[in-house]
Amino acid sequence: YYDGGYIWGGAGAIVLRKKHGPGKADDEIIVALRGTDSLLDVTNYLDFINNNYVNAFRPLLNAVKDLVKDGSQISFTGHSLGAGGVNQIANVSDSKFGGFFANSDYATFATPLTYAKAGIFNFGFENDIVFKAADVFSTAKSSITPHIYNWFDGWTFAESVNAHSSLYYADAVERIKESVFFDTMNRKSWIVVDNTPDTVKTGKIGAPGDAIIFTLGNPKTDDHIVGGKNNDFMEGSGGNDILEGGGNDDILDGGLGKDELNGGTVGDPLKAVRTITMPDTGGKKATVKLWTPFGSRDKDIWVKGTIEIEKSAPKYNIVYVVDRSGSMGSQFSGSESVGNPNGNSTSNELIDGAIVGFTALNRSLVKQGAGNSNVAVVQFDDSTSTIFTGTADQDSNTNSVPDAVEALRTLTAGGNTYFDLGLQQAINYLNGFSSGKNVVVFLSDGAHNGGDYSDEVQTLLNKNGIDATIRAVGLGSGASMSDLDLVDDGKANNSATRVLTPSQLTATLLGDSNARNRIKKVELLVNNKVVAKIDPDDLVYNGTGFDFNLKIKGLKYSSSDFVKVKVTLKDKAGTTFSALTEVRDKSDDDVLRGGKNDDLYKFSKGAGGDVIKEISGTDTIQLLDGITEYRLFNGNNLNDLVLLSDGLDEITIRNFFKGGGNRVENLVLGNGTTVSLTGGLTLTGDQSSNTLKGTKGDDVLLAGGGADLLIGGSGLGNDIYDGGPGKDTIQYSSAKNPIYVYLYNNSANGTDIGNDKLFNIENVIGGRGNDQLYGDSKANKIEAGKGDDYIYGEYSSTEKGSGDVLKGEEGNDRIYGYAGKDRIDGGPGNDYLNGGEQADVIRGGTGNDTLYGDDYSSAGFADRLFGDEGDDYLYGYAGGDVLDGGPGSDRIYGGNGADELIGGRGDDYLYGEGGKDAFIFDDNWGHDTISGFDPKGEKLDLSQVKGLSKFSQLTITEDYYGTTVKFDGNSILLSYVSKSEVTSSDFIL
Repeated sequence: YYDGGYIWGGAGAIVLRKKHGPGKADDEIIVALRGTDSLLDVTNYLDFINNNYVNAFRPLLNAVKDLVKDGSQISFTGHSLGAGGVNQIANVSDSKFGGFFANSDYATFATPLTYAKAGIFNFGFENDIVFKAADVFSTAKSSITPHIYNWFDGWTFAESVNAHSSLYYADAVERIKESVFFDTMNRKSWIVVDNTPDTVKTGKIGAPGDAIIFTLGNPKTDDHIVGGKNNDFMEGSGGNDILEGGGNDDILDGGLGKDELNGGTVGDPLKAVRTITMPDTGGKKATVKLWTPFGSRDKDIWVKGTIEIEKSAPKYNIVYVVDRSGSMGSQFSGSESVGNPNGNSTSNELIDGAIVGFTALNRSLVKQGAGNSNVAVVQFDDSTSTIFTGTADQDSNTNSVPDAVEALRTLTAGGNTYFDLGLQQAINYLNGFSSGKNVVVFLSDGAHNGGDYSDEVQTLLNKNGIDATIRAVGLGSGASMSDLDLVDDGKANNSATRVLTPSQLTATLLGDSNARNRIKKVELLVNNKVVAKIDPDDLVYNGTGFDFNLKIKGLKYSSSDFVKVKVTLKDKAGTTFSALTEVRDKSDDDVLRGGKNDDLYKFSKGAGGDVIKEISGTDTIQLLDGITEYRLFNGNNLNDLVLLSDGLDEITIRNFFKGGGNRVENLVLGNGTTVSLTGGLTLTGDQSSNTLKGTKGDDVLLAGGGADLLIGGSGLGNDIYDGGPGKDTIQYSSAKNPIYVYLYNNSANGTDIGNDKLFNIENVIGGRGNDQLYGDSKANKIEAGKGDDYIYGEYSSTEKGSGDVLKGEEGNDRIYGYAGKDRIDGGPGNDYLNGGEQADVIRGGTGNDTLYGDDYSSAGFADRLFGDEGDDYLYGYAGGDVLDGGPGSDRIYGGNGADELIGGRGDDYLYGEGGKDAFIFDDNWGHDTISGFDPKGEKLDLSQVKGLSKFSQLTITEDYYGTTVKFDGNSILLSYVSKSEVTSSDFIL
């Protein structure tokens, strides 16, 4: 209802009617009166409220009067000036309309006017300046109960315009059920407070606006409350309630009982598809697909997509070589459970993982059009046999299960591990083919027990013979990779592949990367502005195309936005093609509050960005519309668990990682599968830089692309961390006791962290104990944290290395750079720092440190050593080094090579040793001693000393110990050098 004929043009209302059955005797009516658009209107319209409000609403009130039997079936609510109007209607209810509304219920929020009329219940924040004006710190004007002060405890206690917002009353309205209101109000169902939108005057009740409707259920019954198109607040109170939010941003509170909460949906996701013919490919197609939410009022949204590059599927001759030795009967440890495909008495064995992996690989072959490829399944232990030959898509009994897969399902574990037998059987099979691409996929848990197998490897690889591609696969986090590393090419070069998710094994393992190599770059744009770039290496192969899924920023929020994915190919023309969607100005970001019992949260496609706030009970999230695609990851504050449903809808469980009642225990997928959210979790990142932190259980953290941070040490679980592409970091800073991290063999352990597996991790942050941290052959960044730590940068057989950044932090640390151009910082404490081979930069930090540039005397690398504060020892060894002692009394040894020795402030000892060295001094250098100074080739550089420009300014004396050079209270003793040997040519001034 909207009447613009009076002084206050915003005299609006929403009327809700609840029908209990035929007729009108049991119906209930709620009249919600709107506030004004501006706080400035409060004083302008108070007179109107007092004198004309009832007349303005007379047509509406007459209509409402005719809907029910008597006024006790009617509730009036309102916010702000609307609340003042409710008070005015109540005040005249005895004399107007024949006293029909005298027995109605009146409840208001943030009213600027109150009356002493019995039956009015006025709620408000004491720091709400509008409500405070009416209340005047008095309780006398509330005839049912005193005003409730300081509802919103987190808000400022100073007077505030913000405290008047109806949004904050939404957060506080749950306290109504704790008051005497339910005892005094004779309603059996709900109350509503509303600030309706201006669009009411056009009759578009469902149009977007600032309407806020609060709904409270009966605490003694099971309610089924359905919201409208705008923003609703629903309180189920007691009973087993069903709350459905409908459209827009709702707040649903189940209260007590076993409740079912569904926030609603803004609309089905949008999809855009674009296909082009690629130049110079003989008509091959390229397709990009993009999915975005139907609408959003957030500045950032999730998007997902797929890029498909058509290529000619090669004809393979492929051998699946499966280790079925006794160790394959051990439990599989990876990022998924592999079930029991062989149907024996034990599930989730390594042999089960092998069956699942080869089944996925076979499915991928068929899916990409290579189903006619020749396939053999070879099993080995301390004997070997071929248990299937045929094609990948062969299905003799037409049961929709390929014969190769049925053969795989017969495998069980037992026996020893003889790699050579399995490889020889592959040779026997592939010798029978004269055409096609020969491939061997060799899968094992690692440790070889038989004889030498290098001859078999070379026979398979021989370009003039079988010319096969060999892919060595280590199954599970515990696979021993050293023996497998020699299977694919005969070299120890970390070329074997570890598989933690066998069900995702695809034909990319066969080495055909031509499709990915055609993609130069992928960009995501919002309103034609690039907001994200995806490295082609970070795209995830799905068997036919390459997937991406990430959150993008830059939406305007005020109107519809255009989202585009743009793909650029690597051809000569730099061909580009794109797909575009329009994300509408819609929103469905709901807050769902569970109670103390077992709650069920339901989510459909297009659910938006919803938040769950749990208290206790065994609770369940159910995905509707057949949704099976999901992943879990941490929220921005790391205490929240985020479930990304269907790649687009974000469901946040507040404070999940704090444990207790905050958790939701189960996830039911759209196909009926139940996933437990208790114990360890699998958390998965996207193509951007992620931060993931697990639980106290056995977690699997899969970071994906980007520079990721994986936080470990949150419990004694045996965790698996996989950084994926990009330079990724494992952080154990919460560990109090010593930890041991070995990047070179993919492991970490300690009393605080359990036994962890680390894959694709480049950087380490240690804990607070006395840690031992080891790098690998890649460029590592290792920070030790507190404690007396050992850091080892790189074990490499080459002198060049990769170059590490190693930092000791607090404690007396020992750091070894080994190969590579390293940057080492000891930090506070008395540290031992050794750069090893190559030209290193080493800083001691505070404390009495010992620094070694290198001891590789045959090459001589130019190191830079800085003692910093403290009494330090610096050893340059070979090469033209720069050695700077810094503040303190230091001892500096240059070693072979033309070095620069800088004592810094303090009384230092400098020994250039071999080579033509330079000794450099600054102001107030102290009293230094130089041993082995050669006046014929070495220099004393005093050019940085202020006030010194002439040789004649120096005082030079000789005694038993040598010659002393003095200036301005500082001195240099040239040990065992006579004064006659010292001339002006020895100085740089």
